Amino acid sequence: MKDACSGTMSHDESLDAATVAMGAPCLRTAPLSQVRPLRFEEVSRTADRRRWDALVRRYHYLGYRNLVGMHLKYLIYSSRGNLLAATGWSSSVWKLKSRDLAIGWSAPERRRLLGSVANNSRFVIFPGVKIPHLASHLLAQQIGHLKKDWESKYGVRLRILETFVDPSRFRGTSYRAANWICVGRTQGYAKTRNGFEYHGQTKEVYVYPLSTNLSEAFGLQHHPEIAVDHRYYKALAQVEERRAQMAIAKAGWNTKVAPSFSVDEDDL
Repeated sequence: MKDACSGTMSHDESLDAATVAMGAPCLRTAPLSQVRPLRFEEVSRTADRRRWDALVRRYHYLGYRNLVGMHLKYLIYSSRGNLLAATGWSSSVWKLKSRDLAIGWSAPERRRLLGSVANNSRFVIFPGVKIPHLASHLLAQQIGHLKKDWESKYGVRLRILETFVDPSRFRGTSYRAANWICVGRTQGYAKTRNGFEYHGQTKEVYVYPLSTNLSEAFGLQHHPEIAVDHRYYKALAQVEERRAQMAIAKAGWNTKVAPSFSVDEDDL
């Protein structure tokens, strides 16, 4: 794979190095502070949608496919105008066992509320962009733009975000760092024109509730038996307490070596 700032693309992709760099110098390595604040451009209804298509086709490991149903396409730039990444958001998966169990909704509730779930179907940081913590920062900053744009375009208030992570390729570190919750795995099926086809490649399922927890995000009064969200937020609330305990333990740590002692065969 060639560098996004120096490689060339075919005529069919309708993109060259100049359109990738947008006339700005390409970033090789930079601290996050030098690219903030990020600029998010939603391009699904603009001429730049073809640019987004070509970039994702070339640089995302899954390539490009038409985003069906409700969708948004973003190109993300640094404060200086460098093109850094692209994200795509589309309609949610109809049935997803681990997600549905975590939310705890019934089939009628799912049919009624599924339109307020968006799937992060594409996320790619372009080659040549080496900025520590960019991925998690981008995911966190994206949410406000996504909520506003989704409601403006479709008149629907988003309540939960979801995505899939291929564990054979990625560890999901950036999603976890951005406070997404892993609720399980897929069962290894892919949707086709004729239904579903089993391919055996399971993926981790991550969700991000845009409310206190998964059930309350939809205004549901009941709670799931698998309370992934409650455990998660409880652990999150205890972080500062654990940090304080560690600091106290460190402050009182005695660096002197313990008195010598002997161990004989009977002790063993």
